[in-house]
Amino acid sequence: AELQQKKEVEDATGEPASAPTADETPAPPPAASGDEASTPPPPTDTASPPAAATAAEEAAVAPAGDATADAAADAAAAPAEGGGKSLLPQLPPKKVRKYTGNVGIEEDMLHEAIALMKEQKWDECFDKLEDIDPDGEIGQSLSYKNTRACCLWQGQQDLEGSVAIFEEILLTNPDLESVDKNRKTVLMQMKYRDFNAITELLREKKLNEAEEALRKFDLDEPITPHLRFNAANSLGIALVTIKKKLRNDGKTWYNVVPEAIQYFEIALEEKPDSIEALHNCALCLMQCRQFDASLEYFDKALAIKPQLVPALMGKATSLQRLECWNDCVALATQMIEFMGETDFRPWYIRGACHFALKKYESAVEDCEKAFAIGGVPESELFGMQQTLIKSLSKHSEAVLFTNGQADEALALCDRALSLQPGIDNPRMVEEKRHAVFNKGLALFAKGQMPESIAVMQAMVDQWPDLISAREGLGQLAILQEDWKTGIENLEVALAGNPHPSRANLLFDLGVAYFITGDLDTAKERFKRVLKKMDPDHDHSIKAIQCIEAIQRGAPQVEGPMFIPGEYNGDKEGYQYSTKGPKGEGYYKDFREQLRALGYSEDLIEILFKTGGVGNPPDMKQLWEAMSPPPDIYNTGGGAHAPGQLAYASPEELQLMYKFLKSPGPYPEEVDPTIREQYLEDEEFEEVLGMTKAAFNETPKWKQQKLKEDAGLF
Repeated sequence: AELQQKKEVEDATGEPASAPTADETPAPPPAASGDEASTPPPPTDTASPPAAATAAEEAAVAPAGDATADAAADAAAAPAEGGGKSLLPQLPPKKVRKYTGNVGIEEDMLHEAIALMKEQKWDECFDKLEDIDPDGEIGQSLSYKNTRACCLWQGQQDLEGSVAIFEEILLTNPDLESVDKNRKTVLMQMKYRDFNAITELLREKKLNEAEEALRKFDLDEPITPHLRFNAANSLGIALVTIKKKLRNDGKTWYNVVPEAIQYFEIALEEKPDSIEALHNCALCLMQCRQFDASLEYFDKALAIKPQLVPALMGKATSLQRLECWNDCVALATQMIEFMGETDFRPWYIRGACHFALKKYESAVEDCEKAFAIGGVPESELFGMQQTLIKSLSKHSEAVLFTNGQADEALALCDRALSLQPGIDNPRMVEEKRHAVFNKGLALFAKGQMPESIAVMQAMVDQWPDLISAREGLGQLAILQEDWKTGIENLEVALAGNPHPSRANLLFDLGVAYFITGDLDTAKERFKRVLKKMDPDHDHSIKAIQCIEAIQRGAPQVEGPMFIPGEYNGDKEGYQYSTKGPKGEGYYKDFREQLRALGYSEDLIEILFKTGGVGNPPDMKQLWEAMSPPPDIYNTGGGAHAPGQLAYASPEELQLMYKFLKSPGPYPEEVDPTIREQYLEDEEFEEVLGMTKAAFNETPKWKQQKLKEDAGLF
């Protein structure tokens, strides 16, 4: 083959050509490059064809006149099956042939051809063989066929024709080991030729053509483990890059990634320490949401190369999806130790995990560090800004409500609201609302009431359906004694069946109605608190008693019921109040009469100190009532993280063959990569021709062929 290539180069260039070296043999195809993650570099060893077996081992014949040789030639010259006609493919003759029909002359020509073959003069050898009648006695001899097969192989590069002749020889002489060895060697050379052509298709990004060719590629013997590895690994790469294919119905698509996993497993059976196949298999398992299994393959790759960054990143992603936050923090810290500040990703991963662990200050520090390092691609900018904005908002709550540091909380909210372009992205509306709401609370805590109300009013104007903003604005308005605004916003916020945690808000709404003189509506709101939210709400119980007492009227006593004016010392029989229902002044003190009517001391105290319902909420009550809205955020560090996909165990689920065979779709609880395992034992043996135990002991490339034939791959 090398001499033939040399001759072709000389014919084309007019200059002598050097024989190809091992370095010129084709390398395995490059790993797929997808959005999920980059694959590690391929192994350094390359695929090269095997050396040719000695072609003349079975072609030599004894000198003419040797009786023993003649007898052997006669025995070997038995006609092949097919009526004595040669089954060999015939190439177009270079010139018009006229056979002599003389056995002795043709035998001499065969000897000359064999001598030329030994000198590797393939064209002259083949030309000599062309003068021998293939249907004659010499043409049907074993030596002629073997010599012709070797010429087709080494000289004419007609590998298929060469294999056909070797197989014809073996039909009548099955014990000729050297012929069988040559046949296998030519088959191997054909496989390397075909694989090199497939490699070129992959390099040219012709994935569909490459995938179709790889599916036809025979992984059965004869083949080297290395070639089987490269073929299976390449098909896995092609499939994971294609991702999905159209079903036979021409309408629906199906995911081919589970099939890619099986080919990577075939490759790993041949080469268990292939970092490329381990990493690609782990990525495919991640895509199929089998995160536990992906960790196993990532760990195997990292055991070989501990600082393989793509595998470390993939492992971190799987840990996040499994919500193993502490393990992921430890892994990110490990990456930071050897990568330093050269890559933003470990810092961001650790920040996202700290957010999930509610360590918001640490999350802010790590995310800010990631942005300071830079190099964030456009595709990841939104997710990173989202995580940082949420971390800033949550951290502002902690410093405000726990530490009372309003200035720091305000600064954190302003930082969150300054992150562009993320904060104004329509998908970031919930994060923006949260940051603005916390800013309003921080302004209130600083005593900047008008600014706080302005922030809340702006939120209501921009997002009328935002309940938290209406709650905050309603309560702030009540504190400012703007009863109309308070009632308007709290009614919207508390419409329907609000959560029991909002009992204090509904109580505040009742207070607003009471103060404006609408006692019936106030009483209805207090009753709603007890009926739908908290039957033991003490403030509402006392408020209802107070309203009922007022509606019954005060006992008859002498003197005016109310004397308006500022405080001018104590007056006998009267109690001074600045918050009574008629304003500031002296109210008739009829405590004894109320006690006689059965009023409790608490209710009497409320009536005389507050004019009806009680004090407006103090600061502590305000913070309790103005609790933030329910947590609307996920804990995946910037994106909703799908959980681990749990398939049913084949030991627990048995299905009929018709529900498992291609093209699907298959039951959701079935792992598509091992559909055959869900068959009942009897049907399994009927479909696949062996027991499950025997099948599981079979090499994966053989399992693949059996599953393909049964429509289970």
